[in-house]
Amino acid sequence: GATFSLKGVTGKWYIECLKDEALLSAIVHSLEVAGVAIGFAIGVGTAGAFFLNRARFPGKEIIRGLSMLPITLPGIIVGISLLVFFKNIGVELSQWTITVAHMTFTTPLVMIQVLARLERLSKNLELAAMDLGATPMKTFFM
Repeated sequence: GATFSLKGVTGKWYIECLKDEALLSAIVHSLEVAGVAIGFAIGVGTAGAFFLNRARFPGKEIIRGLSMLPITLPGIIVGISLLVFFKNIGVELSQWTITVAHMTFTTPLVMIQVLARLERLSKNLELAAMDLGATPMKTFFM
């Protein structure tokens, strides 16, 4: 039978790609956008999840449903909508607008995941930690 030889496998082309200034610039920009968007999403998404989990207010379910919108809509629809929005308000497209677009998609993802975990978490564990002297902040991080 025929065999598959790995004699030609090399990392040569990866090294060649890393010599390309335009490619390196694109990688750096992508990492910057990702870092800012993820940092924002974790902070705001976690705070939003706690707010939706703890607060009682009229319209809570509407806000919860609206927060799912970026997840349920296809990414291309969200992207085109944001492009049209930025153009209509006269904002020039830049790395900043790309970062904002990524934030609008990643923040609801974080919020829904954290909210789902908070809803499964027994309130008795939090109360027990507080009874044992833990501060609300220590309880949150433990």
